[in-house]
Amino acid sequence: MTPGLLGSPLLSTRRALMPWAVSIVMIGSGAPMFAQHPSVPQGHPPLPAGHPPLPAAHPPIENPDLDSEDAEDTSDLTRVHELVDEMLASDPVDGEIFYKLIAEVVDQQSRRGLSVWQSRDAMYTAEQVAFRAECYGRLLENPRTLEYLRATARDTTVGWTLELLTAAVLLADNANRENLVALYEGLVNDTSGRGLVTRQVGRALAALRDTEDDETAHVAQLVLEDLELSAMSREPQEMGLAVQALFHAGETEMAIRHIKEIAATVESPAKALEILERCSAVFRSEGFPPSLIEQYAAMAIEVAEAHWPDEGAVSGSSVMSSRSTAFRTAVQFLGSIAAFANRDFWQEAYLEPRSSGWLGIDGLQSLRFSIQRERRKLDEDQKAELDEFFIEHVREIGLRLFELGESPMDPTEFSEYGALKDARYNSVSYVNSISDRNQDLQRQLAEDEDLRDMLSLIALSKEEKAEGEDFDRLYYGVKDKTETRLVAAKILANLHKHLEQPYPVELKQQALEALAVEVGTPQAAAQQIVEQADWEGEIAFPVIRVPADRFVMDLSLRILRLTGQKVKRGKDMVTITPRDREAKADMDTAEAGTAGE
Repeated sequence: MTPGLLGSPLLSTRRALMPWAVSIVMIGSGAPMFAQHPSVPQGHPPLPAGHPPLPAAHPPIENPDLDSEDAEDTSDLTRVHELVDEMLASDPVDGEIFYKLIAEVVDQQSRRGLSVWQSRDAMYTAEQVAFRAECYGRLLENPRTLEYLRATARDTTVGWTLELLTAAVLLADNANRENLVALYEGLVNDTSGRGLVTRQVGRALAALRDTEDDETAHVAQLVLEDLELSAMSREPQEMGLAVQALFHAGETEMAIRHIKEIAATVESPAKALEILERCSAVFRSEGFPPSLIEQYAAMAIEVAEAHWPDEGAVSGSSVMSSRSTAFRTAVQFLGSIAAFANRDFWQEAYLEPRSSGWLGIDGLQSLRFSIQRERRKLDEDQKAELDEFFIEHVREIGLRLFELGESPMDPTEFSEYGALKDARYNSVSYVNSISDRNQDLQRQLAEDEDLRDMLSLIALSKEEKAEGEDFDRLYYGVKDKTETRLVAAKILANLHKHLEQPYPVELKQQALEALAVEVGTPQAAAQQIVEQADWEGEIAFPVIRVPADRFVMDLSLRILRLTGQKVKRGKDMVTITPRDREAKADMDTAEAGTAGE
């Protein structure tokens, strides 16, 4: 690998360390300021000695409340400022408080109608930057919490977390020499090739382009030159991320030139797409030639068709093959640059069990996110066409569950149904995202009694039943992913706001059981809590552990609140009580909680 972007420590051995670098890594007495963090591989930039432990890596959390087309400004930053105070007072800095702060900020962002789904650039508008400054500003003014943010951005080895993303965005919002260095160290650490801080490196470089400070300008120039060298390497990971960073730094012409060179000189279309998929953001820029988008979209379809999975079940070994990697890359790239224009192709890949199994949760979720972003640019008829695809898939899922009693699944269909589990999750999540705060769409969907019934069946598909043995085994009950069932329940909770009928108790029961399990209650005990629940009184159970899946916990909390319950999740106990009439009325119009109170 060419030295530089991802092949060696920051500002590789191609250059001698400059005085500014020495001043960063040494303190007055000459003692080293850095100590190796256990999660950082040897040879990568270390983290500060004595720095508080980084928060545990959380699984990627998809906030269900971000696609907000008609949210009213009901934000109240009181809790945000309280959490900032707690974070400033903690010693060492408490990562759990930071996570709670992020969740609260996302909630308040959603209440203000500051959606991040309208485009890839929605997070970086002047309004969004000002809102983040209002929420997080004091953390950047305090030396301890500022260094905590820098250390969090450096440690990309933990994978995608909200903490990492937020820290990196805040450093780029407030670009200076030290923040740029921390971000670039994070880029060097990111051996996964996912580009966890790539955009933020580019944003920081763009902000420092006209700096009058000579040392800062020199550092920025060194980083820029390192990115240019990396973009000319022949390592897909290094090239793609370097091109993306150059684009975000404002070097659009240079980025497009590198893309053309990659497509023209790399030995195979599949290899070229592996690089181009890592810098697909460039294709969405206003200045990118439409003719090239069509050319590369055709290339992606050609690669995907050439690598389409064979007949038969999707095995673990086939999912890990180079062929499946090429297929996933092509479909994700196609969705990222031209989803609506090529919908017939990706819809087939989405619904076919083998191809959907190869795409998996990451590939399908990436595709859905691309579609949701593109949806904002479509006219009403085009939006309706996209929406209908996912709504009809949800309807078909529920209908198959309805028919299980008379027409059980045989082993082959059961295997195919399992291969489509991530497609089912993403279809339900798409419907959730487009309807979550769109009151008109909620009313429209609420009037569709058949769809409500199908969502109910999905929400309740929690028990697997079968008869027979071996090849004669037939399934007349199937169990779906907890996340899929809870998202379906949350959609129903939103729809029932518009009906003159009580919330189905099953929605509350689903959320209650999931919440109890997430805080450590054994499954049998959680079911007993549900059976004995007094929804008109108080329900309480102990917190035994930190939730393993925050997304499941947040969904459970949201469903309970939407269905008229007040939830208090303390350190040692969860308490659930009914809301009073006034509070419930407020909740029906403005509730958006995603974090525990």
